[in-house]
Amino acid sequence: MKYSQSNIEQLFKLIGSFPNQQYVQTDYFEYIKTKDSIWPNQLLNLQASENEIETVLDLIEEQSKDGEIPNLLMLNPNTKIHSLNDKLRQRAYKSGLWYAMAHSLNNLTPQNTNPNFKVIRVQIKDLGIWLSIVEEELMDNKPLNTVLFKNLLDNNNCYFYLGFERNLAVATSFLFVDKKMQECT
Repeated sequence: MKYSQSNIEQLFKLIGSFPNQQYVQTDYFEYIKTKDSIWPNQLLNLQASENEIETVLDLIEEQSKDGEIPNLLMLNPNTKIHSLNDKLRQRAYKSGLWYAMAHSLNNLTPQNTNPNFKVIRVQIKDLGIWLSIVEEELMDNKPLNTVLFKNLLDNNNCYFYLGFERNLAVATSFLFVDKKMQECT
């Protein structure tokens, strides 16, 4: 999980370096704020003592209500604030899971393939198709910032894929590889 968590943090920092995007580190949490996009707007890396957690949650609620910070908190499974889940339940926060995945490619075995299914690496001309599938199927028809994804597509650490069944685009994939972390695995 350490690799996956670090990888997503590096991706968010990359996005925050793009024009009109922000990656901010505060005393108690970090956040990624993107303009004109549902994703990846979120808070992460919550750091507070047991004594500070109520005050920090009040701060988050106040600042997110004003739109100053995103209103989605992504918790790292390794968060060490023992009372946090109880505090979030008491405040009636919604929760869900979204797993980041890392898989070693060293020991892959050949698998049967479907001859009608084809995967291509996305080029700029394909990005609109990729975005429309992701917006509809993953983001509940909420918009994604096209310029942000063009910037990611131009980055050597980012890989976009489209899957086609009988020439119809039916699947997407996005891969970000943090080169520094890759050397550690």
